[in-house]
Amino acid sequence: MNTPTPGISIIVPNFRGDLRIRRALDSLAAQTIDRAFIDVIVVVNGEIDNFDQLRHTLENEYPALPLRIVRYLGAGAGQARNIGLNLARHSHITFVDDDDYLSPEFLQVGYELSGPDYIVLMPMRDETLEGEELPSSLGARISMLSGKTVHISSIAWALGFNAAKIVPRALLEGVRYPEHLASGEDVVFFSHLLYPGTIEAVVAPKNTRASYRRILRDDSVSRKPESFDFNVRQRLDVIAALRRTEDSAPGTGSALPLVRSQFNFVVKYLNGHSEVYAQVATEAAVRELTGLEWSLVQPKTTDTLVISYCFPPYSDTAANVVAKRIATAQRHVDVISANMDAVRGTDRSTWAIVDPWVLRHERINRPASFANWPLISEFAEQAEKTAKKWMRSGRRYSTVYTRAMWSGSLAAGALIKSQCPELQWVAEFSDPLRFDSVGSHRAGPLSNGEVTRRLHDVLSTTNFARLPIETHFDLVEYCTFALADKVLFTNENQMEVMLESYPEELAQQVRSKAEISAHPVLSSEFYRAESQHDKQQPLGYNHTTNVRSLAYFGNFYENRSIGHLVEEIAQLPPATRSRLSLTIYCNNGEGLAEAVARQGLEGTVEVRPFVPYLEFLRKAGTYDVLVVEDSTTSGSSFSKNPFLPSKYADYLGGGSDIWSIVEPGSPLSQLSTAYRSTVGEAESIRATLHEIAGAQR
Repeated sequence: MNTPTPGISIIVPNFRGDLRIRRALDSLAAQTIDRAFIDVIVVVNGEIDNFDQLRHTLENEYPALPLRIVRYLGAGAGQARNIGLNLARHSHITFVDDDDYLSPEFLQVGYELSGPDYIVLMPMRDETLEGEELPSSLGARISMLSGKTVHISSIAWALGFNAAKIVPRALLEGVRYPEHLASGEDVVFFSHLLYPGTIEAVVAPKNTRASYRRILRDDSVSRKPESFDFNVRQRLDVIAALRRTEDSAPGTGSALPLVRSQFNFVVKYLNGHSEVYAQVATEAAVRELTGLEWSLVQPKTTDTLVISYCFPPYSDTAANVVAKRIATAQRHVDVISANMDAVRGTDRSTWAIVDPWVLRHERINRPASFANWPLISEFAEQAEKTAKKWMRSGRRYSTVYTRAMWSGSLAAGALIKSQCPELQWVAEFSDPLRFDSVGSHRAGPLSNGEVTRRLHDVLSTTNFARLPIETHFDLVEYCTFALADKVLFTNENQMEVMLESYPEELAQQVRSKAEISAHPVLSSEFYRAESQHDKQQPLGYNHTTNVRSLAYFGNFYENRSIGHLVEEIAQLPPATRSRLSLTIYCNNGEGLAEAVARQGLEGTVEVRPFVPYLEFLRKAGTYDVLVVEDSTTSGSSFSKNPFLPSKYADYLGGGSDIWSIVEPGSPLSQLSTAYRSTVGEAESIRATLHEIAGAQR
């Protein structure tokens, strides 16, 4: 901005030269303020054929008005106002819509009340096109504050519209209207005044004749008919923009009142269209919005209790899968989970997936552990107590769902089922529980205690009682197989591997209530990039080449590593390699990045940090080919590979081609993918790279 001079710059956006602006300009020409203290900037936005004629006409009609008329070919009022801000000359700013007008005293009174570090809030009146005054809720709220000086945070509602404010230009330094919003850009723009939390508003006295006159037409925002786009999508876009502003702003201000005001549009729409709740939940989730007041539109109770030791917002595959189970089931639930602060980082985006569906959530504040039985037992006891407390308060559960690898979920489920046999217990195993990743009996010393005694007692009444119990993993798996009404496995191999060590009659008992349920897939909305800037392009990418972009997302384990793929890319002929680009998203990728540099692959392979879950989904949908690799079981004690990478389901929803690098006979090898190679076979991997490089975009 140039150095301002004392006065007020008035910014008036005008769409396609609509001559209704004359009423606004008439009122500006009639202002009582000295013309030396005003500067009127009309920004004509949208395509217009006769701009020069319009400009000359208006300049001739208002020769005494310090008037500048400029043109912007875009169609957004926000963009037009930003141009006006860039051109403003004076120390203060006010905005006038081209179909509104000001009383003659408006600018003089407003400027006399103004100062360098606070805003002035002026009276506002609503009228019809014919001049009939209408009741104005905003005008009434302003009137109640007449003559007062108030902290801006206490009247955040006044930031939800452009009109009737005189704002020091210094407070708007670096602030601009967001240009991607279809509506509500004014809310986001003025929300900056909430930070750093010290700005005040001086409200004009009651006896003033000055006022902003707002004309309400049938197509005014305040009279817009309800629609999913306006009430839901556009409002959630505004909330997302408010959250981004809050996250990046200094100070202690809060946009919560503005967020609530925007979400009220969503609530109003859902009150009349409850059948689209799931669609609204998805729209909020893809924008990573959490903490919205879903309780205003949620049912008061649920018949489903979820016990998931690992649950959002913790960054863990187990938490992600449970979140997807809940969201794809589209059922409201209560949740009991563990406090995993000490062992897992957080990923707020995963909470966005479940936030609309969770009615109650209790986090058990005990040390988290995968293998320490006393700590697992403590979690199970506390989870049972919480469930009983909720049932005493009126909850009438018909189903309890639990999921392991973290066995505390299953231990809690067994305790609850033993006390409430009428509940349907649905227990899911993500992987073999009693056996580790190489098929060895998983270590887990079993200590005495109340939970141990109770589970032994329960087991003693079943035909699983005769099985030897060496570890707490044995005890929990036996109790789950004995008591659960439905047992979920992610694939057939997993079920057979887990049951092959059992006597046939017990294995058959489990099979009779088993269900194969692969990892859930989120809807395509989760894979859409927020904007064109989110599109991930391969290194050296341009639209005139046939470069194929590949991506791998995931961490590396002893039985799964992507390093060999980098080695095979290095062996390709330069002409083939030039048609490929691989991006690897992983944690602790320093060693891999060094290997890439050593092999001179910086222009072909890039190693990037792992990204939050929903960002991963958005990025995944922008690549040509996504790579998923089996965990290998060669040399293990497993009779067959029981592991199905959850990444396959994550990739599936994005629509990109999938390249599976498989172990023969694995669950992944039985699924259809665009490309397939064999783990450990260099020639197979190299042949696939040639195939991908030769494919046309």
